[in-house]
Order: sequence, then structure tokens, then C-alpha cells
Amino acid sequence: MKDNGETRFILDCETATVKRVLQQAQQLRLTTPDFHYLLTTLDVHAVDLSSFVYDRAKITAFQLIDPGSTTDFNDAPKKRKGNGVSTSKALTTEEALVADTVKLLSVALNKMDSRSLQPYRIDCEAADTWSQGSEVFNAISHTRIEGLTGSVSFDSHGLRSDIYLDIVEVTETGYFNVGEWTSKEGLKFGPPRVLVPISGQVLRAITVVEEPYVMVKKDAEFRTGNDRYEGYAIDLMNRVAEELNFTYILEDKGKIGHGVHNHLTNEWNGLIGELIAKRGDVALGGITISHNREQVIDFTKPFMRLGISILYRKPAAQPPDLFSFLHPFSSDVWVCIFMALILVSGTIFLLARFSPYEWYNPHPCNVHMDIVENQFTIGNSIWFMVGSLFQQGSDVWPRAISTRINAGCWWFFTLIMIASYTANLAAFLAVEQTDQPIKSADDLAKQTEIKYGSYKGGATYNFFKESKHQVYQKIWLAMNEDEKNFVSPGAKVSASTSIASSNKSAAYWTLKASALPLN
Repeated sequence: MKDNGETRFILDCETATVKRVLQQAQQLRLTTPDFHYLLTTLDVHAVDLSSFVYDRAKITAFQLIDPGSTTDFNDAPKKRKGNGVSTSKALTTEEALVADTVKLLSVALNKMDSRSLQPYRIDCEAADTWSQGSEVFNAISHTRIEGLTGSVSFDSHGLRSDIYLDIVEVTETGYFNVGEWTSKEGLKFGPPRVLVPISGQVLRAITVVEEPYVMVKKDAEFRTGNDRYEGYAIDLMNRVAEELNFTYILEDKGKIGHGVHNHLTNEWNGLIGELIAKRGDVALGGITISHNREQVIDFTKPFMRLGISILYRKPAAQPPDLFSFLHPFSSDVWVCIFMALILVSGTIFLLARFSPYEWYNPHPCNVHMDIVENQFTIGNSIWFMVGSLFQQGSDVWPRAISTRINAGCWWFFTLIMIASYTANLAAFLAVEQTDQPIKSADDLAKQTEIKYGSYKGGATYNFFKESKHQVYQKIWLAMNEDEKNFVSPGAKVSASTSIASSNKSAAYWTLKASALPLN
């Protein structure tokens, strides 16, 4: 089990066997702080575990009774919820249950009229029943006592209700209550406890220089110790040290990074590897919380929550376009306007042909002429509609009621279109149009012209390296082709190193992680 990396065990065995199993685990060095044991026995207080607590292994168990209680039924203390126990007398759970059973029966019988009870000898092998048995059963079901195992009562089905279990951890000073389980509310944990008191201690803090969390002061050569460094993480650590009354010695580990897991050797490097190897007590910096890292080290509460984002050079403005005046409307809208122009022109041409009011004498002085003309030819109809669309006048005007109604509907349509076009054109000219070739991870994976990378050894680096998603795997393969795509730990990132441009307006995209905790 040790070779397989197992660190959490459940011991489901008799109470007398628990110590022997833990002694064998201690001989194999399986009781170090990296291991956690959950005991299913309810009599952990009856086992002497003093020889294991100094190994700092986590031992968790459940308790149904207060191990400090005595067998004096009248003066037995109620179930406690405090921390710490007294093991002067190991009262087993079975003994406590028997005591509560006798007490419950006594209280129930006292509530009944004992003079009406008639003892009756019953053979367990026979089918006879006690006629007063149901009466006694009902009395027990409606009785509630405070016993050695807490509150004792039963529901309508005859099952015990209001069960309460303490969740305790074995410490040097006794049993520490870390939570509770009740039949009504389920599992609840209390506030976390400090496993090792750090007040007055000197901790070894390890870090890597990374702006703005840990930075070297400009006059660091004239300073000594922790005073050589500054940054957000440094200020936060100083405040924590002040609150908890401890000191620390900060050590810069150079360019080792935050930590990457090697699946072949099952080992970690970077700051996380240093913590696992016990070469530091606390790691300081912008370390991202991830699932894999939480399996081997503990994190504090995160002081920043973001997401994986992309840092890239601002796209260049698009050059002026000869047909930019068409941009306020889409191609479909322009096609619809053109089709409407043709349709309305044809409609007014037909209406003018059928209406007698649109036919007139071209020579009014000669009233006897039989020749009449119609001004709405195909060309004039289209010219009239185009002039109305551009809000210009025309020498052709409708005479008949039908053609005037047609023209009025077209004028109303052009009024709405011109207003919309003017508003969109003003907004289009006011907003600078930029070229954004990449808008998602899919766009980034599909193209090969723009190079991109991430912080080497960071959470984003590990995310793409270990991801099973097809798009993210493609991104990782593209980044891993060139070592220069990664920003090395401790390197000073500037615009010239992380964002570069070429004659094809390509940019270097830096994928940056988030959720930066102080570990």
C-alpha cells in the first residue's frame, strides 16, 4: 500500500485489534503526518493511542457516549459536545446502551400503573403472547430520557430517533471534537483547528520572485533577511505572522517554478516538491489552487479568484475601406432594399397604366388631339423611386389616387430606412474597428500563424498538459513545439518578451492562470 501511494485508510475491526494494527503500521512508517486513519469502532476512548499521536498521523473516530461518564446511573453526566476527554474509566458503548435500556424501561414502567401488570410466563418457542405486551411497548415508545448515549427516544416504527455521534480526532491532549452527525441534520463540521501551534515558532518560508507577489527591492544589496523583498504576498505574510505571533525566514528558491507533477516518477518539482520534501514549512507567492496540488499539500483561502484568460497585443486598426459606407447595413438588408425598389417601381408603373388620370394630353392647347401620354414609364418609375430614396426631388409626380398612395407608402419606408442608416453610419464611424482574429480557444487552436504560450510550471501549463479535451490537447502540442513559447520562472516579463509582432500583424498570446492562493 505504501508503494501505491495510499495515504487514507479505514480500520473496520474490533476495538481490541485497533492498537495492534496501528502498531504494525507504525513499524512500516505509515503513521507520519501524510497518513489518515478513520476508525469505525465507537470505543476509541477505550484504546490507548498515546504512542501514535506524536507521529502526527491523523486518527479520526466516532463516539456515541461521553467517555468521561461513569456507570453511576443516577449521577451519570449528560452527553457533552466539548473538546477533550477524561479516560479515567473506559465505559464501553455496549455498557452504556445496556444502562440506558434499563433506565428507559424503569421510567416507562413507573409511568404505568404497575399494580395492573400481571407477570406471565411465555415460552419463546410457542405462539403465545403477553396480553399486556402492547401496553408496555406503547409506554416505552412514548418515553424519552437523557442517558449515557444522549437523548433516548423512539419513533412510530419503534426505531431510535435523535441519534447523535461526535466526530473526534486524537491529539496529544485528548480527543478534539471536529464535527458531529445527527439523524436529523446529517454531517456537520466545526471550525478547523490548528494542528500544530505556531505561536512563537520560526517557520521556513520558500518562494520564487514573481511580480507583483514577491519582488526584490531596488536597494536589496543594502538590506538583509526578509527586508530585501516586497510585494503583495510579502505584506500578506507579514500580517498573518503578526496575527498568529510567529516569525519566518524567507528563502528565494530561484527559477524552480511553482511545481509540476511527473507522472512517470510520481514526483513533484518546484515549490510544491520542496514542501513535500520538508525543505520548507510554507510556500509564499501566487500559487494557483488545482485538484492535483490539493492532493499533496494544503492551501489557505484564495486571495484572488479569476479564470484562465488570454493576454494579447491590441489588434491594429483596419485600413480605410472604399465601400465602408455600406457597412451600416448587412448584405441581406441591401438586397432587400434593392428588391423593394424594383417591386414598388413595377407597382406604380402598372397602377399608372391602368388609371385614366395618369394619361394626359401633351399639347393642352390642342384639345382635339387624340394622342395621350403617360409619364410613368419604366425608367421614370425607377427614377422617381430612387429620387425618393435619396430624399431628392423629381419632375415626375403621381396624379391618380392609387399612384399617390403607392408613393406615400414608399416615402414612409424611405424615411425609416434613411433614419436607421444615418444612426448606424454615425456609430460605425465613431467606433474604431479592430481586427480580432481569435475570439475563442477553438480559434486559437485552428490557426498556426500566431504563436502563444504560458507560464512554465504554472497551473495553466499543467492544465493544458494534462487535459484530455481535444482542443486543449491541440493547444498544448502547439505550445510545446518550441520551448521559447513558455515564460520561465523568475524571468522578468515585459512587452518585448511576451508580446511580439511580425510584418503579418501576428501577436504572441500569453495564457495566464488565476485563483492565486497563499500556500
